[in-house]
Amino acid sequence: MVKSKDITNIGLINPHQWERARWRATGYFVNEKANNLPCMGFIFHKSRCGENIFSQWQNQFGKVDSFEEIRISIIQGLDACEGIGYIIHLSSDPLQTLGCRKK
Repeated sequence: MVKSKDITNIGLINPHQWERARWRATGYFVNEKANNLPCMGFIFHKSRCGENIFSQWQNQFGKVDSFEEIRISIIQGLDACEGIGYIIHLSSDPLQTLGCRKK
């Protein structure tokens, strides 16, 4: 069993950066040229600020998140304003982060 004292939060989101970038949408597609690899992209109102977010992630995790520390959850359900919709939740994966820290 994992104890709460052993879980580390890696600070995936910098709220000020995300506010400046103004995240507006999420895109999902399949790359047919790469064995139908699923791809996801974030659309920002201020693209340069969005690029800075991903530059920091590359500095923190590298070009590939080898330890799978980044968790992206797509939660489908009812939205009070829009009816049926979904929410994208970005966070660190505490169990993967724990495993990474122990190595």
